[in-house]
Amino acid sequence: MTPQDQHNTRAAAYSRVSTDMQAEHGYSLGTQERLCREYCDREFGSDSYSLEVFEEPGRSGAWNIRQLAKKGDNVRPVLSDLVDQIEDGRYTHLVTYEVSRVSREDFLWKMIRHAILEPNDVSLRIVCGNLDLDDENDAFTADLLSLVGARERAMIRRRILDAQESRRQVGYLPTGTPPWGWKWQDPDEVAPGDRRSIVPDPERAPYVRFMVDTVLNEGLGCRRIAAQMQKTGVLSGRKR
Repeated sequence: MTPQDQHNTRAAAYSRVSTDMQAEHGYSLGTQERLCREYCDREFGSDSYSLEVFEEPGRSGAWNIRQLAKKGDNVRPVLSDLVDQIEDGRYTHLVTYEVSRVSREDFLWKMIRHAILEPNDVSLRIVCGNLDLDDENDAFTADLLSLVGARERAMIRRRILDAQESRRQVGYLPTGTPPWGWKWQDPDEVAPGDRRSIVPDPERAPYVRFMVDTVLNEGLGCRRIAAQMQKTGVLSGRKR
C-alpha cells in the first residue's frame, strides 16, 4: 500500500502560469502550490490527506486537454495527464488557486466539471474565494467567474488587436518589438522630421536569410527549421 492509498482524501493540486516569465517572476507556480497546501491543511487537517502537485508553466488557460481536443488544438500536457489519473480513480479532490487556472474558456471549464470530475466523484475546490463546488451556491459562483474570465480574455484580445491596427494606420509596427532579425534605427541615423523605422540587425540578418533560403530551396517546415536554428545556439526573441 502506498502513502497515497492510506488517506481517504487524496488530493491533486493543479497550478498554471501562461508564460515562462510569469513562471519565473510573476504569479508563480510556487505561490499557487503554497496556497493550495495551506488550504488543504485548513480544510482536511494537516495529517489527514495526501497531495500531489501538477505544475503547468507557459501554457494558456484557453488551451485544451487532449481528451477533448480537436485536430490542431493547442493542448496542455500536464492537465491532460492529471485528467488521465482522475479517470483512473487516483484522486478524490482537485484543488486549484482560482477558476482561471483550470480554464479561461467557459466551454472547457464546464466540460472538465461535468464530463470529467463529476462522473469520477472528484470534488473541486477553489482556494481564492474558498469555494467548494459540491455546494450549489459555490458552484454557481464559480460558473459566473468562468464566464467573466472568458469575457475578460476576449475583451483583452479585442483591445490588443484594435491597438495594433491603430499603430498600422499611422505607419508603425503593430507592436513595439521589431520582428526577430530586425531592430529600430539608432536615433542619430534618423533625419529631422522623419519617423524612426526598423532596419536589419547585422548579427541576426544572416540567420533570417538562412531560414528564408531553407524554405525556398529545401521546402522545410517551421519545426525542422527551428531544430536547425537550435543547433546554432542563437537566442530567440525570448532569449532561449
